[in-house]
Amino acid sequence: MEKHLKGSFTVEAAGVMAVILFGIGTIITEAGRIHDQVSCAMTVHEAAEKARHEKTVDLEEIEAFFQKNKGLRLHMKDDRLSLREEGKWIRVAGRAENWEKEIRLRRFRPETFLRKITLIEKLGEEDEDQLYP
Repeated sequence: MEKHLKGSFTVEAAGVMAVILFGIGTIITEAGRIHDQVSCAMTVHEAAEKARHEKTVDLEEIEAFFQKNKGLRLHMKDDRLSLREEGKWIRVAGRAENWEKEIRLRRFRPETFLRKITLIEKLGEEDEDQLYP
């Protein structure tokens, strides 16, 4: 007893498999693109924070460090990082083929931060005195 299948079943299965494999390929490609964008954005943010907080480090050294240690990129092979100081501001820009991210941060000044914290503490104490006389 031999069983035979119709040829159309095989052709339909081949068509379905082609669509499924194309979909999986598209998903993998998009995952790689998203990985590269997130990775580049994190590099830009990390460079901005390092440039913002370090007083003795030269911006060119930071730029060279992050350019050398940027990690694996799946699609964005031509990414660049640039840092500039504009008075009290640090501007960090990351660019790749069709992707761009720019961050502008004020240079960190610990004395300003401490003044703000002291003011907040004083305001809290005054509010506490008014609540509980």
